Amino acid sequence: MEPTGTTRQYAYLLEDKGLGVSDILWMGGSRYLVLERDGKWIGDSTAVKRFYAIDLKDATDLSDPADGATGRLVDGKTLEELTDTPPTPPPRSPPPGSAR
Repeated sequence: MEPTGTTRQYAYLLEDKGLGVSDILWMGGSRYLVLERDGKWIGDSTAVKRFYAIDLKDATDLSDPADGATGRLVDGKTLEELTDTPPTPPPRSPPPGSAR
């Protein structure tokens, strides 16, 4: 997935609903580094900051130029209609050389 100027959209499942994604870094090809974090500062002993390496190679591209007037369509279907074949999120793992 070299940069082409074409946009794509993917589902990303957070490990914890109290976290959000604050940074995504392209590592080449279809690989990215994702930072999940809460809103707390690093000095707070309960702060959560997690890095994950993801690979979009087999993830479902949710982009669809034919989005409907009522929202996102994937292959002409609403997200609710995709329950039989839900989108495949990218696999996630700690980045190489990191300790979890």
